[in-house]
Amino acid sequence: MAAMMARAKKMSEPGHFHRYLERFMGTWSYEFQLFSGGVPSVPDKGTTEVSWLIPNRWIQSKDKGELMGQAYEGVMVMGYDNFKQSFVTTYVSNVDTTMQSTRGRLAPEGNSLVTYGVVDDVMTGKQDKMMKYIWRFESAVKRSLEIHDLSLPDGTTKVVEIRYSKQVAGGGK
Repeated sequence: MAAMMARAKKMSEPGHFHRYLERFMGTWSYEFQLFSGGVPSVPDKGTTEVSWLIPNRWIQSKDKGELMGQAYEGVMVMGYDNFKQSFVTTYVSNVDTTMQSTRGRLAPEGNSLVTYGVVDDVMTGKQDKMMKYIWRFESAVKRSLEIHDLSLPDGTTKVVEIRYSKQVAGGGK
């Protein structure tokens, strides 16, 4: 019983991967582009507010902006699951009624996070399409997210790119 309790304690305590989540914190401006066959759309813009949902365990990201001329809102919850040894995310928005979940790991160099998940494509009617999400951290004030549809031919898998600029005190980036 003591060994099980010690394991449970270890699995429930935040660790160094939870500190990685601090890179997401703050207020960010973003430009959002959809890609079709490698061709980008006109960028849409918005802001993302990232804060602790549960301190040192789970962050919440709240997006507001425009998407194809319509008001857009989305919420992501992200954390690190000690038991599964992976980062986990869940995302919902006002553009559909699906819930997207992903799971993945840091790249060896530590400047990118790669997760995978399945989505239901309401436009094509296809369910459970495998997607790849790549968060890249260029600096403390620049990051990006690429979303790749792995059912598409090589070279055309990128379907979304979001470029973030952190807003700093005094209104600058």
